Amino acid sequence: MKRRNSLIELFRFIFALNVVKGHGMFIYEGPYFGHGRLSVEFFFILTGFLLVRSVTKHLDKPFFKGFFSFYWSKIKPILIP
Repeated sequence: MKRRNSLIELFRFIFALNVVKGHGMFIYEGPYFGHGRLSVEFFFILTGFLLVRSVTKHLDKPFFKGFFSFYWSKIKPILIP
C-alpha cells in the first residue's frame, strides 16, 4: 500500500477544484484563486517533487539497470492494465 501525505492530498484537492473553476465559466475571481496560475505552478512543482522522490528508490542500482527499472516502473502500469 502506498503511503500518502494528507496535507499534499488536501492541496491537490483544493488546487484541482481551482483548475476546474478556471476551465469553467464561473464568475468568482477572488484575490486568492485567480485564473488558476497558482494551481498550475503547484502541480508542476508537485510533479517534480514526486518524480525525484521516485527516482531515489532506484539510485542504489548501477546506472543502466536503475535507469531501465525506473522507466519500466512508470511504463508498466500503462502497458499492462
